[in-house]
Amino acid sequence: MTRLALTPPPAGHEDEAVLAAGTWLDRASFPKAWKRLANPWDDPRSFDRCLAAQDQLPELLSPLLNEIHSVDRNERYWRMLLGPFFLGLVPLVANLEMQIEAASAIGEPLLSWADASSSRAAPRDTAEFQAWLPSDWFNARIAASILRLRGIPFDPVEYPAPDAPRRRQFWKTVALLFLEAGARMRRTALPPDAAYDDLYLDAPGLCALAKDSGILLHPAALKGVRTAYEPDSNDPRRLRLTEPVSRDPLVSRIVSLLPEVFPAVYLEGFAHLRDEVRKRWPRPPRILLTSVGWNVNEAFKMLAAESLASGGKLWISQHGGGYGMQETIENERHERTVADLYLTWGWRDSVPRGKPGGARVVAMPNPRLSSLPEPADVPGNEWILTTCSLPRYPYRWYAANAPISHRFHDYFAAQKKFVETLDASALATLRVRLHASEFGWRNGARLQDRFPSIRFDESRVPWRERMRFARLIAVDHPQTTLLEALAAGIPTVAFWPPEDWAMRPDAAAYFDALRTAGILFDDPAAAAARVLEILSFPSRWTESAAVSNARRRFCDRFARRSPDWEHDWRSLFSSA
Repeated sequence: MTRLALTPPPAGHEDEAVLAAGTWLDRASFPKAWKRLANPWDDPRSFDRCLAAQDQLPELLSPLLNEIHSVDRNERYWRMLLGPFFLGLVPLVANLEMQIEAASAIGEPLLSWADASSSRAAPRDTAEFQAWLPSDWFNARIAASILRLRGIPFDPVEYPAPDAPRRRQFWKTVALLFLEAGARMRRTALPPDAAYDDLYLDAPGLCALAKDSGILLHPAALKGVRTAYEPDSNDPRRLRLTEPVSRDPLVSRIVSLLPEVFPAVYLEGFAHLRDEVRKRWPRPPRILLTSVGWNVNEAFKMLAAESLASGGKLWISQHGGGYGMQETIENERHERTVADLYLTWGWRDSVPRGKPGGARVVAMPNPRLSSLPEPADVPGNEWILTTCSLPRYPYRWYAANAPISHRFHDYFAAQKKFVETLDASALATLRVRLHASEFGWRNGARLQDRFPSIRFDESRVPWRERMRFARLIAVDHPQTTLLEALAAGIPTVAFWPPEDWAMRPDAAAYFDALRTAGILFDDPAAAAARVLEILSFPSRWTESAAVSNARRRFCDRFARRSPDWEHDWRSLFSSA
């Protein structure tokens, strides 16, 4: 019998023959007696399998949810509400299913470990569900359900439940409620044509956008609406969630799990949430604008869904990096599917894997990038390596939004190779900026174990302000920090293995230009050598024609900024 570990097993099995499935275990501490199962995510068809399921599930469930809630809404309405939930659930279940299938193909009887608790309470809302996703506890809980359905025995193991999602501080909530009370009074007197929420802009940018919109752009004023509801496992409607039938085995498995994972806000709390939002907005706005409100802002999603149902329009503005360039960006696919207008940081015709959605794509200078402060005169030689982190289990931000997900061990290897190539002087002036979440990888500790003298940057200082005072920035991943550094004109050297961060064909030329200019490197040692070469005079290097032209061309495509961005946005609203 083969011992299968889908999540960390209990201590005391390090000397047993265990088949470890997935990327949750650190390669450096992998027991010698264990074997690692070949990861199915190396097959691109695994992503396509998830994309097909994510496209099918809202359509499959829409008739049932309409019947349960006595409404008549189309598939887009339910995709707006449930899309972020399925973006997380589909890759989580797909990962466990594929690992079990691969282990079963060996032909030996399986014995596994899984969650021992009897509790199967559903999450209260999407935010709570997303807080559970990267945890051992939740992955082991879903593994237990799948193993039971497959008839595979498992020994029980207990994991600590993850922390609850962080909620807004009380004083901030009171302040927002006060401001929104005023907003509702103004809205009663003069109903606005457009509303926004979670726009990913600072206060000056929001004020400028409201002033120059050409229409009455108004806060959605939904912060006081209750969105977290308690699930009722005895509610017969939960069992009805298993009724839809699909020929897709992955979709069928997900449907069978819905009673224990479907957020209460869209079952037990649906009617109350809908009524509360409609009280705030008896006449939904003609246009809704957001950057990240489509994700876990349940009240905004309900307002958007109701607005779309009454003929309104949803505009979504890109909020970060990776969009328009990485091969698989599940968030982008979802946003472009539910939106009518999609505002990018410069790109227009880029298409991710699978169906891109029907939104009209418009390239715009980004207000946040346009307000980046100019680089400061930097005394000394301090420079920064900015890093990322990813959860140890595939889910939306992981398997779908970062192609490196299943090879994150390679990321650490490249990072180590970069640092060990530096000389003593460069290492002494280096500050490493860690990601806010380590997800159990010990990101900082593993660097300090190998390089005891390494020092870390103060992460409490906002990145936009901190990077101004860096002599040079090294970036080891193609995300927002890279775009901000290049857009601000700060000397930047980037590196990552191209096979780990697959890019779309229409983005390749822009990255090739960065390579030709010596900004981007596939080999971390070569990137470190470039840092050593230019660290004494990085500004002089940045201002050279080759570097300046490559950077300008790249930013015009993926990180567009403009001192006159308000004019472009005013024109957009005027044409609405």
